[in-house]
Amino acid sequence: MAIKMRGRSGWFEVYAAAILENDLNQVSERVSRARKAIADRIAQLEAGEMAGNREARDLEDALNKLQILVSVACTMQPPHTASVPAMHSAL
Repeated sequence: MAIKMRGRSGWFEVYAAAILENDLNQVSERVSRARKAIADRIAQLEAGEMAGNREARDLEDALNKLQILVSVACTMQPPHTASVPAMHSAL
């Protein structure tokens, strides 16, 4: 699924994949990839690449939503599932 939004770089596609992931076993990996893509974009912006205020807000909002996703996914995991600590360590 390719989601293209005007004014957003490739981080948004990776973020959308994490948000839309419905396999709890894959959430941690998707969130990690999304966080890295967002961090890379923030680094580009800090290095002087121009972006609108909208994208900067979108990046912050995306990180907050990923945090919520991890919290919710952790509550949905059975207690004996080994991937729960991995999700928490992705924080």
